[in-house]
Amino acid sequence: MKELLDIYDQIKQEKDLQKRHKLVQEAVKLHIDKGPFHLGTVGRKPMPVIIKNYFHNVPDEGILGPWAIVAPGISFPEQYYMDAR
Repeated sequence: MKELLDIYDQIKQEKDLQKRHKLVQEAVKLHIDKGPFHLGTVGRKPMPVIIKNYFHNVPDEGILGPWAIVAPGISFPEQYYMDAR
């Protein structure tokens, strides 16, 4: 794991894109050869979603964790609507 973190630090500092790609490939190879370093046992853990009373068609549960970055996109926000106030 220490080697993987060291490579990650190098990636963050490397300015040359091709060299960064090589470092990423090295990290992936290390992860394959000596990993996995993370084995999740619980996925898509539901979490409560807090919304205003006038906001509708929002899922009752949300997903927090690594995918929270893309939220609310994974919950189809194009289907949300608000009451005329």
